[in-house]
Amino acid sequence: MTQQEHGSVAMGDSTLQSRVQPWMMACFGPEISADRLERNDRFIEEALELVQASDYPKERALALVDYVYGRDQGEINQEVGGVMITLAAHCLAHGVDMHEAGETELARIWTKVDAIRAKQAAKPTGSALPVSAPQPAHGTSATERVTSDQPVLFGLEAQGHIPTVEAALSEGTDWQQIGRRIGWDGETARQYYERHLARSALATPTPNEVPSNQHEFVPDQKYPWFCAHCGYVPHEPLMHFSTPTPKEECK
Repeated sequence: MTQQEHGSVAMGDSTLQSRVQPWMMACFGPEISADRLERNDRFIEEALELVQASDYPKERALALVDYVYGRDQGEINQEVGGVMITLAAHCLAHGVDMHEAGETELARIWTKVDAIRAKQAAKPTGSALPVSAPQPAHGTSATERVTSDQPVLFGLEAQGHIPTVEAALSEGTDWQQIGRRIGWDGETARQYYERHLARSALATPTPNEVPSNQHEFVPDQKYPWFCAHCGYVPHEPLMHFSTPTPKEECK
C-alpha cells in the first residue's frame, strides 16, 4: 500500500489504531514499535505538549506526577478508556474535533518518515528524552564532567528515578518490581543503577575535599526515608556526612 493509499483509507474501512501500525513499522520496525517503555515516553511527551498548547502551567503538571505515583497502580484497559474519555472531553472544551485531528496528523507524519527515522537514530540510549542533552564544553575530560558542580544525568538520574529505586532497594524490593514502579525493564534498571553507583564512587570526595553542600541527614516528615533538605536517601555520599554529627544540620 502506498503512502497516499494509507492516507486515503476511509475511517469506516479501518480504525485509526490499525492504520497507525504500518506507519510505525515504516518508521521504527517491529522491535522499537513494541518497546513499551519507549511508547510510554512518547505518550507522556505528546500529552504534555497538548496541555502546554492549552496554556496549562508546568507547576500543576508536576504536582499531578507526585499525586498519581503516590496512588495504587491502575489497570491498563480501564486507564486507556479514561484517556480516551478525558481526551474527548478536553477536545470538546477546546473546540477541537479529535477524530479529524488524528486523521490530519497521521497524513502529516506519513510525509515525515525519513526525518523521524533520523531523529530516532540520534536519540540517546536509556533516556526518556527524544534528543540528547547539551554537551559539555570542548576540552573537558570525562572525570572533570563527573566531578564538577553541575551533575551529569544519565538514564535513571535523568528521569529522576534514583530516590525511588533506592527506597525500593532499602525495602528489599526485587528489580522486577522496581522496574514496574518506574516503567523500566527490571534488568535494564539494575544495570543503569550500577552505572550510577560507579559514577557516584568516582565523584565521592576525599576527607580533605568535603563539598560545602554536605549536611546531616534529617528525615522528611511525610517520607522519612528521604532527607527533608535535599530529598536523597541517608547513605547518599555526595549530600550527607557518612557519620552524622550533632553540630551539623540541614541548612
